[in-house]
Amino acid sequence: MNIYKQIKLSNLNKEKQHNILNFTLNTNFEFRKKLDIDKTQKFGTEIEFIYPTKSVDILNNYIENNFSNWILEEEIHCYNGELSSDGMELSSDILNSNQCNLLELKTLFEYLQKDAKINLSCSNHIHYDINILRNKYIYYERFLKFFSVYEPIIYKFSCGELSFLRNCITRYCNEIGKDYYITLKDKNKRNIKYLKDKYNEKSKAIRFSKFNTIEIRTPMGTLNPYINQNYILFFYKIFEYIKSNRYNEELINNKFNNIINRKTIIEEYDNINIDDVFNLCDMLYQDTKDKIYFLKQTLKLYNNKDYSYCKII
Repeated sequence: MNIYKQIKLSNLNKEKQHNILNFTLNTNFEFRKKLDIDKTQKFGTEIEFIYPTKSVDILNNYIENNFSNWILEEEIHCYNGELSSDGMELSSDILNSNQCNLLELKTLFEYLQKDAKINLSCSNHIHYDINILRNKYIYYERFLKFFSVYEPIIYKFSCGELSFLRNCITRYCNEIGKDYYITLKDKNKRNIKYLKDKYNEKSKAIRFSKFNTIEIRTPMGTLNPYINQNYILFFYKIFEYIKSNRYNEELINNKFNNIINRKTIIEEYDNINIDDVFNLCDMLYQDTKDKIYFLKQTLKLYNNKDYSYCKII
Protein backbone atom coordinates (compact mmCIF):
# COMPACT_ATOMS: atom_id res chain seq x y z
CA MET A 1 0.00 0.00 0.00
CA ASN A 2 2.83 2.42 0.82
CA ILE A 3 4.11 2.44 -2.78
CA TYR A 4 1.26 4.82 -3.64
CA LYS A 5 1.47 7.00 -0.54
CA GLN A 6 1.36 10.75 -1.12
CA ILE A 7 0.84 10.30 -4.86
CA LYS A 8 -1.88 12.11 -6.77
CA LEU A 9 -3.48 9.31 -8.73
CA SER A 10 -4.93 11.69 -11.29
CA ASN A 11 -1.44 12.89 -12.24
CA LEU A 12 -0.12 9.43 -13.12
CA ASN A 13 0.11 8.14 -16.66
CA LYS A 14 -2.38 5.55 -17.91
CA GLU A 15 -0.03 2.61 -17.37
CA LYS A 16 0.54 3.48 -13.72
CA GLN A 17 -3.16 4.09 -13.19
CA HIS A 18 -3.83 0.67 -14.69
CA ASN A 19 -1.34 -0.84 -12.23
CA ILE A 20 -3.16 0.83 -9.36
CA LEU A 21 -6.46 -0.63 -10.51
CA ASN A 22 -4.89 -4.11 -10.63
CA PHE A 23 -3.55 -3.54 -7.13
CA THR A 24 -7.03 -2.43 -6.04
CA LEU A 25 -8.63 -5.58 -7.46
CA ASN A 26 -6.30 -7.72 -5.36
CA THR A 27 -6.79 -5.67 -2.18
CA ASN A 28 -9.56 -6.75 0.19
CA PHE A 29 -11.59 -4.44 2.39
CA GLU A 30 -10.57 -4.46 6.03
CA PHE A 31 -12.38 -3.07 9.04
CA ARG A 32 -10.99 0.32 10.07
CA LYS A 33 -10.98 1.08 13.79
CA LYS A 34 -10.51 4.73 12.92
CA LEU A 35 -12.03 6.80 10.13
CA ASP A 36 -10.70 10.15 8.93
CA ILE A 37 -13.68 12.03 10.40
CA ASP A 38 -13.65 14.85 12.93
CA LYS A 39 -14.26 13.23 16.31
CA THR A 40 -16.99 15.77 17.12
CA GLN A 41 -18.98 15.06 13.94
CA LYS A 42 -22.31 13.34 14.57
CA PHE A 43 -23.89 10.93 12.10
CA GLY A 44 -26.33 8.06 11.96
CA THR A 45 -27.38 5.25 9.66
CA GLU A 46 -30.58 3.45 8.65
CA ILE A 47 -30.18 -0.20 7.66
CA GLU A 48 -33.00 -1.78 5.63
CA PHE A 49 -33.17 -5.55 5.20
CA ILE A 50 -35.38 -8.63 4.91
CA TYR A 51 -35.67 -10.81 8.01
CA PRO A 52 -37.42 -14.16 8.74
CA THR A 53 -40.78 -13.46 10.37
CA LYS A 54 -40.26 -16.22 12.95
CA SER A 55 -37.03 -14.57 14.15
CA VAL A 56 -38.09 -10.91 14.38
CA ASP A 57 -38.86 -11.16 18.12
CA ILE A 58 -35.42 -12.64 18.74
CA LEU A 59 -33.83 -9.81 16.77
CA ASN A 60 -35.87 -7.24 18.68
CA ASN A 61 -34.70 -8.68 22.02
CA TYR A 62 -31.10 -8.63 20.81
CA ILE A 63 -31.37 -4.97 19.83
CA GLU A 64 -33.06 -3.99 23.11
CA ASN A 65 -30.41 -5.80 25.16
CA ASN A 66 -27.34 -4.65 23.23
CA PHE A 67 -28.28 -1.48 21.30
CA SER A 68 -30.97 0.05 23.48
CA ASN A 69 -30.98 3.43 21.71
CA TRP A 70 -31.43 1.91 18.24
CA ILE A 71 -34.93 1.61 16.77
CA LEU A 72 -36.16 -1.50 14.95
CA GLU A 73 -39.37 -1.18 12.95
CA GLU A 74 -41.15 -2.64 9.95
CA GLU A 75 -40.27 -1.19 6.54
CA ILE A 76 -43.11 -2.02 4.15
CA HIS A 77 -41.41 -0.97 0.90
CA CYS A 78 -38.69 -3.61 1.46
CA TYR A 79 -41.21 -6.44 1.74
CA ASN A 80 -40.65 -8.87 -1.13
CA GLY A 81 -43.95 -10.77 -1.01
CA GLU A 82 -42.68 -13.79 0.93
CA LEU A 83 -45.04 -14.74 3.75
CA SER A 84 -42.11 -16.07 5.76
CA SER A 85 -40.17 -12.79 5.89
CA ASP A 86 -40.62 -9.14 6.80
CA GLY A 87 -39.10 -5.89 5.55
CA MET A 88 -37.28 -4.20 8.44
CA GLU A 89 -35.42 -0.98 9.16
CA LEU A 90 -32.89 -0.45 11.94
CA SER A 91 -32.14 3.19 12.80
CA SER A 92 -28.99 3.91 14.74
CA ASP A 93 -28.33 5.96 17.81
CA ILE A 94 -26.41 9.24 17.28
CA LEU A 95 -22.87 8.09 16.45
CA ASN A 96 -19.42 9.52 15.94
CA SER A 97 -16.20 8.03 14.62
CA ASN A 98 -14.77 6.81 17.92
CA GLN A 99 -13.57 3.22 18.01
CA CYS A 100 -16.42 2.13 20.29
CA ASN A 101 -19.12 3.26 17.84
CA LEU A 102 -17.31 1.75 14.85
CA LEU A 103 -16.97 -1.60 16.62
CA GLU A 104 -20.64 -1.39 17.59
CA LEU A 105 -21.58 -1.08 13.92
CA LYS A 106 -19.34 -4.02 13.01
CA THR A 107 -20.87 -6.20 15.73
CA LEU A 108 -24.38 -5.37 14.58
CA PHE A 109 -23.68 -6.11 10.92
CA GLU A 110 -22.09 -9.43 11.86
CA TYR A 111 -25.19 -10.38 13.83
CA LEU A 112 -27.54 -9.41 10.99
CA GLN A 113 -25.56 -11.48 8.49
CA LYS A 114 -26.72 -14.68 10.19
CA ASP A 115 -30.35 -14.38 9.05
CA ALA A 116 -30.90 -11.08 7.24
CA LYS A 117 -30.89 -10.58 3.49
CA ILE A 118 -31.02 -7.57 1.18
CA ASN A 119 -33.33 -7.14 -1.79
CA LEU A 120 -33.15 -4.52 -4.51
CA SER A 121 -35.54 -2.19 -2.67
CA CYS A 122 -33.36 -1.98 0.45
CA SER A 123 -31.18 1.03 1.18
CA ASN A 124 -28.60 2.17 3.74
CA HIS A 125 -29.31 5.87 4.32
CA ILE A 126 -26.67 7.99 6.06
CA HIS A 127 -27.52 11.04 8.18
CA TYR A 128 -25.22 13.90 9.21
CA ASP A 129 -25.89 16.66 11.72
CA ILE A 130 -27.21 19.67 9.76
CA ASN A 131 -24.60 21.83 11.51
CA ILE A 132 -21.97 20.28 9.26
CA LEU A 133 -22.88 23.09 6.82
CA ARG A 134 -22.50 25.73 9.58
CA ASN A 135 -25.75 27.44 8.58
CA LYS A 136 -23.95 29.23 5.74
CA TYR A 137 -25.68 29.51 2.39
CA ILE A 138 -22.36 29.29 0.51
CA TYR A 139 -21.80 25.79 1.90
CA TYR A 140 -25.31 24.68 0.97
CA GLU A 141 -24.72 25.91 -2.56
CA ARG A 142 -21.29 24.30 -2.82
CA PHE A 143 -22.56 21.00 -1.47
CA LEU A 144 -25.49 20.82 -3.87
CA LYS A 145 -23.34 21.87 -6.81
CA PHE A 146 -20.64 19.35 -5.98
CA PHE A 147 -23.16 16.55 -5.49
CA SER A 148 -24.84 17.51 -8.77
CA VAL A 149 -21.57 17.56 -10.73
CA TYR A 150 -20.43 14.14 -9.52
CA GLU A 151 -23.83 12.44 -9.34
CA PRO A 152 -23.00 9.71 -11.90
CA ILE A 153 -19.98 8.64 -9.83
CA ILE A 154 -21.85 9.06 -6.54
CA TYR A 155 -24.63 6.74 -7.73
CA LYS A 156 -22.11 4.19 -8.99
CA PHE A 157 -20.28 4.25 -5.65
CA SER A 158 -23.61 4.10 -3.79
CA CYS A 159 -24.56 0.79 -5.41
CA GLY A 160 -22.25 -0.96 -2.95
CA GLU A 161 -21.84 -4.57 -4.05
CA LEU A 162 -24.18 -4.11 -6.99
CA SER A 163 -22.89 -3.50 -10.50
CA PHE A 164 -26.21 -1.91 -11.54
CA LEU A 165 -28.70 0.61 -10.13
CA ARG A 166 -31.16 -0.73 -7.56
CA ASN A 167 -34.93 -0.83 -7.96
CA CYS A 168 -37.09 2.27 -7.57
CA ILE A 169 -34.10 4.63 -7.91
CA THR A 170 -36.27 7.40 -9.36
CA ARG A 171 -38.94 6.88 -6.71
CA TYR A 172 -36.85 6.92 -3.53
CA CYS A 173 -33.64 8.82 -4.39
CA ASN A 174 -34.04 10.70 -7.64
CA GLU A 175 -31.11 12.70 -9.01
CA ILE A 176 -30.98 16.42 -8.22
CA GLY A 177 -28.44 17.86 -10.72
CA LYS A 178 -30.62 19.35 -13.45
CA ASP A 179 -33.32 20.32 -10.96
CA TYR A 180 -30.80 22.26 -8.84
CA TYR A 181 -29.30 23.87 -11.96
CA ILE A 182 -32.73 25.30 -12.80
CA THR A 183 -33.34 26.33 -9.16
CA LEU A 184 -30.10 28.29 -9.01
CA LYS A 185 -31.14 30.42 -11.98
CA ASP A 186 -33.72 32.13 -9.75
CA LYS A 187 -31.96 34.52 -7.34
CA ASN A 188 -35.00 34.53 -5.05
CA LYS A 189 -34.40 30.84 -4.36
CA ARG A 190 -30.81 31.28 -3.24
CA ASN A 191 -31.39 30.96 0.49
CA ILE A 192 -31.20 28.21 3.08
CA LYS A 193 -34.90 28.19 3.94
CA TYR A 194 -35.92 27.63 0.33
CA LEU A 195 -33.39 24.81 -0.13
CA LYS A 196 -34.45 23.10 3.10
CA ASP A 197 -38.09 23.25 2.05
CA LYS A 198 -37.40 22.09 -1.51
CA TYR A 199 -35.15 19.18 -0.58
CA ASN A 200 -37.28 17.78 2.22
CA GLU A 201 -38.80 14.96 0.18
CA LYS A 202 -38.16 11.25 0.45
CA SER A 203 -38.01 11.02 -3.33
CA LYS A 204 -34.72 12.96 -3.67
CA ALA A 205 -31.11 11.79 -3.41
CA ILE A 206 -30.57 14.38 -0.67
CA ARG A 207 -33.03 15.34 2.04
CA PHE A 208 -32.78 18.15 4.57
CA SER A 209 -34.74 16.35 7.26
CA LYS A 210 -37.06 17.83 9.90
CA PHE A 211 -34.81 16.08 12.43
CA ASN A 212 -32.01 18.57 11.64
CA THR A 213 -30.00 16.11 9.64
CA ILE A 214 -28.86 15.90 6.06
CA GLU A 215 -30.02 12.51 4.81
CA ILE A 216 -28.08 10.90 1.96
CA ARG A 217 -30.54 8.51 0.30
CA THR A 218 -28.49 7.08 -2.57
CA PRO A 219 -26.69 4.15 -0.83
CA MET A 220 -27.89 0.64 -1.67
CA GLY A 221 -28.68 -1.63 1.26
CA THR A 222 -25.77 -3.71 2.49
CA LEU A 223 -24.88 -6.11 5.30
CA ASN A 224 -21.18 -5.51 4.68
CA PRO A 225 -19.65 -3.43 7.53
CA TYR A 226 -16.79 -2.32 5.26
CA ILE A 227 -19.11 -0.87 2.64
CA ASN A 228 -21.12 0.86 5.37
CA GLN A 229 -17.86 2.44 6.56
CA ASN A 230 -17.09 3.52 3.00
CA TYR A 231 -20.52 5.17 2.73
CA ILE A 232 -20.07 7.08 6.00
CA LEU A 233 -16.59 8.31 5.15
CA PHE A 234 -17.26 9.21 1.50
CA PHE A 235 -20.15 11.59 2.11
CA TYR A 236 -18.41 13.13 5.11
CA LYS A 237 -15.42 13.83 2.87
CA ILE A 238 -17.66 15.73 0.45
CA PHE A 239 -18.80 18.01 3.28
CA GLU A 240 -15.21 18.45 4.43
CA TYR A 241 -13.99 19.30 0.93
CA ILE A 242 -16.64 21.92 0.08
CA LYS A 243 -15.74 23.85 3.27
CA SER A 244 -11.99 23.68 2.74
CA ASN A 245 -9.56 26.03 0.99
CA ARG A 246 -8.92 23.16 -1.44
CA TYR A 247 -12.36 23.66 -2.98
CA ASN A 248 -11.88 24.32 -6.71
CA GLU A 249 -14.68 26.74 -7.44
CA GLU A 250 -13.74 27.31 -11.07
CA LEU A 251 -13.67 23.58 -11.86
CA ILE A 252 -16.96 22.84 -10.11
CA ASN A 253 -18.75 25.82 -11.66
CA ASN A 254 -17.56 24.91 -15.16
CA LYS A 255 -18.77 21.33 -14.76
CA PHE A 256 -22.01 22.46 -13.14
CA ASN A 257 -22.82 24.77 -16.05
CA ASN A 258 -22.73 21.74 -18.39
CA ILE A 259 -25.14 19.64 -16.31
CA ILE A 260 -28.19 20.64 -18.30
CA ASN A 261 -26.77 18.73 -21.29
CA ARG A 262 -26.04 15.56 -19.32
CA LYS A 263 -27.99 12.35 -19.78
CA THR A 264 -29.92 10.82 -16.88
CA ILE A 265 -28.14 8.90 -14.14
CA ILE A 266 -29.61 5.66 -15.49
CA GLU A 267 -28.20 6.40 -18.95
CA GLU A 268 -24.83 7.54 -17.57
CA TYR A 269 -24.33 4.63 -15.15
CA ASP A 270 -22.05 2.54 -17.38
CA ASN A 271 -20.31 5.54 -18.93
CA ILE A 272 -18.67 7.36 -16.05
CA ASN A 273 -15.43 9.13 -16.89
CA ILE A 274 -12.42 7.36 -15.35
CA ASP A 275 -10.47 10.63 -15.22
CA ASP A 276 -13.26 12.16 -13.16
CA VAL A 277 -13.10 9.15 -10.83
CA PHE A 278 -9.37 9.64 -10.21
CA ASN A 279 -9.81 13.40 -9.80
CA LEU A 280 -12.64 12.96 -7.32
CA CYS A 281 -10.57 10.43 -5.42
CA ASP A 282 -7.69 12.90 -5.06
CA MET A 283 -10.01 15.76 -4.13
CA LEU A 284 -11.61 13.94 -1.22
CA TYR A 285 -9.05 11.56 0.23
CA GLN A 286 -5.55 11.95 1.62
CA ASP A 287 -5.12 8.46 3.05
CA THR A 288 -4.00 5.80 0.57
CA LYS A 289 -6.21 3.03 1.93
CA ASP A 290 -9.24 5.30 1.70
CA LYS A 291 -8.40 6.04 -1.94
CA ILE A 292 -8.05 2.35 -2.78
CA TYR A 293 -11.35 1.48 -1.08
CA PHE A 294 -13.12 4.27 -2.96
CA LEU A 295 -11.78 3.04 -6.31
CA LYS A 296 -12.65 -0.54 -5.44
CA GLN A 297 -16.27 0.25 -4.59
CA THR A 298 -16.85 2.78 -7.38
CA LEU A 299 -15.36 0.69 -10.19
CA LYS A 300 -16.62 -2.63 -8.72
CA LEU A 301 -13.13 -4.12 -8.58
CA TYR A 302 -14.32 -6.98 -6.41
CA ASN A 303 -13.03 -10.52 -5.97
CA ASN A 304 -14.60 -13.62 -4.42
CA LYS A 305 -13.63 -12.66 -0.87
CA ASP A 306 -15.32 -9.27 -1.25
CA TYR A 307 -18.59 -10.98 -2.15
CA SER A 308 -18.50 -13.26 0.91
CA TYR A 309 -20.60 -10.64 2.77
CA CYS A 310 -23.08 -10.22 -0.05
CA LYS A 311 -26.60 -11.28 0.95
CA ILE A 312 -28.57 -9.75 -1.94
CA ILE A 313 -31.59 -11.73 -3.16
